[in-house]
Amino acid sequence: MTLWIDINGYLHDDMNGDALTLPSWPKGMTQATAAQVQAIQNPSLTQAQVQAVLDTDVQAYIDSKATAKGYDSAASCLSYLNSSNATWKADAVAMNSWRDAVWGYCFMNATSATPSTTWAQLQPLLPAAPW
Repeated sequence: MTLWIDINGYLHDDMNGDALTLPSWPKGMTQATAAQVQAIQNPSLTQAQVQAVLDTDVQAYIDSKATAKGYDSAASCLSYLNSSNATWKADAVAMNSWRDAVWGYCFMNATSATPSTTWAQLQPLLPAAPW
């Protein structure tokens, strides 16, 4: 089996050479290298795609800290900002400050994220959770 690339960047299998003689075999194709096949089958993420993945990871991290404290999510915790219960209100105030610090860090450093930036690289740089 040999793989070929057409003018639109799509891969074609020559079926052990049999397809090369078919009338439907596209003209002008070049034999694909292993690196080209890898790049086509596993394209790199764009900056916007990486940012979207990291944003989702950050929100999940924030929510996980709230659920570890017994709340359904960060939004649930934050709903207690005006609570008459001093403990719940303190949790909400701490969550609010920490969430602002986390997202503030992320937005200030968004331009430094590259297509190779991972959650494992970002997470240790974030402000420490309040609990």
